[in-house]
Amino acid sequence: MKTSLDKLMIHAAWVYIILPFMLFCIGWLKLYYSLAMVAILVLSYILSIKSVTNYYEINLKKHSRKIVLALSAIIVLVIFSGIGEYSYQVEDHQFRNGVFHDLVTHHWPLRMNERGNLPTIHQPVLYIYYIEYWLPAALIGKLFGWAIANFFLWLWTVLGTTLTFYFLCRYFKIFSLKALLMFFFFNTIYILVSFLKYPIISVITSDYTIWSGQMVLAGSNIDSLYWIYNQTVTPLLIIAMLLNNLSRQSIGFLYALCYLHGPFTFIGFFPFLCIMLVNDIFLAKDGTFADRIRPYLTFQNLIGSVSVMIIGYFYLSGSPAVQSLYIGKISLIRYCIFIMVEFGIISMLIFNKYKKDPFYYAVVIMLLILPVIGMGTIQPFTFCARVSIAPMFVLMIMVTKYLLEERFSPTKRIIIAYVVLSAIDPVLQVSRSVAFTIGHYINPVATNTYLYNRAGEWSNWKKLVPDRSKWKEANFNILNIPETTDTTINPFLSALEKQSDNSFFNHYLLKNGTDKRK
Repeated sequence: MKTSLDKLMIHAAWVYIILPFMLFCIGWLKLYYSLAMVAILVLSYILSIKSVTNYYEINLKKHSRKIVLALSAIIVLVIFSGIGEYSYQVEDHQFRNGVFHDLVTHHWPLRMNERGNLPTIHQPVLYIYYIEYWLPAALIGKLFGWAIANFFLWLWTVLGTTLTFYFLCRYFKIFSLKALLMFFFFNTIYILVSFLKYPIISVITSDYTIWSGQMVLAGSNIDSLYWIYNQTVTPLLIIAMLLNNLSRQSIGFLYALCYLHGPFTFIGFFPFLCIMLVNDIFLAKDGTFADRIRPYLTFQNLIGSVSVMIIGYFYLSGSPAVQSLYIGKISLIRYCIFIMVEFGIISMLIFNKYKKDPFYYAVVIMLLILPVIGMGTIQPFTFCARVSIAPMFVLMIMVTKYLLEERFSPTKRIIIAYVVLSAIDPVLQVSRSVAFTIGHYINPVATNTYLYNRAGEWSNWKKLVPDRSKWKEANFNILNIPETTDTTINPFLSALEKQSDNSFFNHYLLKNGTDKRK
């Protein structure tokens, strides 16, 4: 019997999501726990695949040209993301390069200062971060070297982005290049205020222009891909799969797998998951309550999801970056302007279509609340910026669905105009990468001079190469300095010393950890 494309893509997506967590269990957990988790993951995967019955087929011959164009666009856009070190990298890559490099060159589990060369830490400390995304590529790197690891990381990102786009098309029930454009370039008109506050040339050439202080929400998916890919590529795929309602029997297991990949996205999608469950269990009129809840009571939803959450929670809870939330002080005028340009205008334009959809109200309420919530002192905007990735992704889907389904009208014209304006920021993001990459290969000295002078004094570039006489020798476009967290300036390093090595994870779950029972 011929295997359908949809079935292959569902298999591929599950493997893509589960494999990194499985590698984490093997590399970080004691042997008996890792064997148990691998068994639970494999069985949950098999049961999840078997539970899918609603396959959707795309006519490959009919859409062959669109498929080639879509894959080509994804490949090009990922090349210019900086992933794989093939193009210009925004400053966040320096830290991510370091973590990835250490995962390739250090033993697992990854400990900071194992080699005693980090002056801010006096003993080896378990490094706690969202590292799952790098593990498949890091394993390849251990076998074949750094260059192959980078290529595989780039390939892994292309695969994850392609799978996410596939499940978006599956959700829309149409293969559309319009959906691809929206997936990458839908954004807010936040940047228009930046043009009012800063010189136009500064907005065009700068990687970021934050006019609203700490009130920072997630931008486009391009921004997420180019800046924080390790905590967004897989979570967005998980959200796209959840919205497809593949099966009730595995919804909890799939959602739990998002936690260690991207805990903030996990939080951001929680209200939407609750709406899905309430609609299906409590508001549905077919069958009894027992009949409606029974499909959820499966091995993968109960044993699988609980096991995944326990491992993820005890691992991340030991991080010094876990800090309390608080209500921030924000100017009312700035808040109102921010709300309008971030999502207010577009949400009002689509109101008539979604006024009976609880997802719409969840998006609006979350995006109203998040800008006033801060977390910790290192990066107070982190909670708002990262949690909002999920509602912004859902908003993008709603606007895309509107454009695909609604007839041409004055409102639709306004929405199209809004979408075009909102694309300015992601287009500039890609354009800067293209320009700086070309500049590097044509005239690296001039390009590096510009990038070095543009960087702030706090920049990792200037911290890593503080001697101005040597900056011309350094490649600030595509890093060729040692990519390692042992030398990269990491804002969390100062807090690592305070990290407790007496955590539950360290004592009972961590491979080579300290055991209280001894």
